[in-house]
Amino acid sequence: MQESDRTIIMSTHHLDEAEVLSDRIAFLERGGLKCCGSPFYLKDKLGQGYKLTLTKKVQRPEGEHIDTADLKAFIQAHLPEARLKETQRGDVVYSLPPFTSSNASSYRSLLTALDANLDDLQLGGYGVSDTTLEEIFLQLTNGSPGGEDKLLSISETVSDTASIDSFPSGTCDSNFGIGDKI
Repeated sequence: MQESDRTIIMSTHHLDEAEVLSDRIAFLERGGLKCCGSPFYLKDKLGQGYKLTLTKKVQRPEGEHIDTADLKAFIQAHLPEARLKETQRGDVVYSLPPFTSSNASSYRSLLTALDANLDDLQLGGYGVSDTTLEEIFLQLTNGSPGGEDKLLSISETVSDTASIDSFPSGTCDSNFGIGDKI
């Protein structure tokens, strides 16, 4: 028997573990299939883009906010779609648009400019992170760990305008039907 002739089904609440160990991931809620696909496919179709976390050099006293106007102008000069997501203590988090071939040079420009201007911007460092599978799961379940009373169908979850017949293949395994109990 070849490796491709085998299937292992693993159930876990540790989505980082599932991402590393799995070729395909299925999200279930209250016994119903929400969607499934490769981790890359799920992030591509349901992800929110990237988060840019900037850490100031000097931690400010509690209650004193970071002046983000210059920082915002700097970031949006490279990626105008960037939006301030949150500010807490010495960190400022921006939501960046999904990475595409059309904005690759803007990403490169931003990261190069950040490296060259860390001191001028009073930054100790920065990091870029992708949407996590946990964030995607919470988005699919409307952020409620116990789920809502009304389960969304796959077409409602991923695209309000898509019919189930026009839904891209690979999103849901053909062995599972919408609403099947597993």
